[in-house]
Amino acid sequence: MKEYLTIEQEAEPAVAVYEEKRSKFIASLVRARSEEAAREFVAAARKKYFDARHNPYAYIAGGKEKSNDDGEPGGTAGSPILAALKGRNLSEAALVVTRYFGGIKLGAAGLYRAYGKAAAMAVEAAQIVRVQELAAFSVEVEYSLLDAVERYGRQKGLTATDALYADKVKLTFAAKEEDLPAIKADIGNITAGGAVIRTGGVITREAAAEK
Repeated sequence: MKEYLTIEQEAEPAVAVYEEKRSKFIASLVRARSEEAAREFVAAARKKYFDARHNPYAYIAGGKEKSNDDGEPGGTAGSPILAALKGRNLSEAALVVTRYFGGIKLGAAGLYRAYGKAAAMAVEAAQIVRVQELAAFSVEVEYSLLDAVERYGRQKGLTATDALYADKVKLTFAAKEEDLPAIKADIGNITAGGAVIRTGGVITREAAAEK
């Protein structure tokens, strides 16, 4: 089973603004299901803030992570942005921090702190969800055994994601993959071998994560 934290898909980009010595830092954070989606978001942010001096970014998406300083001194922008994503254990996320220079140089340490602060503010403002990729399995039984299977499901906290009623009834459930052997054994026992159980596929569930 795969489980991770990310940004709510339907939410608007999380945006935070931080100012330091007249420089303005605009942090924008979105969900990015793939590296291509992350790159597209970075390109869109650069287009939106075309008049900004710098648009450094970081993303963790498609099993890869990347950060870029976009002209700022090496390690002063992309690294703290990436650290903000990792600090909340986020995946499938892309974060751009746009800087409008205010005329006063911040120095390497000041830049690192400012980019990190803006990035952290965007993460704090985001709607974060916990994603679980669960194993799908179906249980096909005679109608006389349906109550027993549904009762077992309620006891184990299993909710049927689909139901097909024909000559027999077929219920589809989702569970942690490591729990499947025990579940299959239990259902076999309570139905006296009268259930046909098939596994295969993935069901994804999302729920709001605690701050």
